Amino acid sequence: MPRDNRSRPTRYVVDCLHSARLAVEEPTFQRVIQRAISLEDDTDTTAAVAGGIAGLKHGLNGIPAHWRDGLAGRSLVDPLAERLLASLRERASG
Repeated sequence: MPRDNRSRPTRYVVDCLHSARLAVEEPTFQRVIQRAISLEDDTDTTAAVAGGIAGLKHGLNGIPAHWRDGLAGRSLVDPLAERLLASLRERASG
């Protein structure tokens, strides 16, 4: 039987989305990730999905700086992110 509104871990996408939705109710990016992990439902996938949603909600500055600064491969990702943002700005302007 599920505990505390949690679904049993089944590795189905619906369970992942349900757990991510519960986690995203937290007030900060860090708390979202911590709650996603604490739900014990395929924690890496659930935290990734919840983190993506929380990133949209809280923005880059909502992610703790020490988490951003410690990312492996950041030198590869930053230029790609800048190109993506430039492309989005270009499309939005016309």
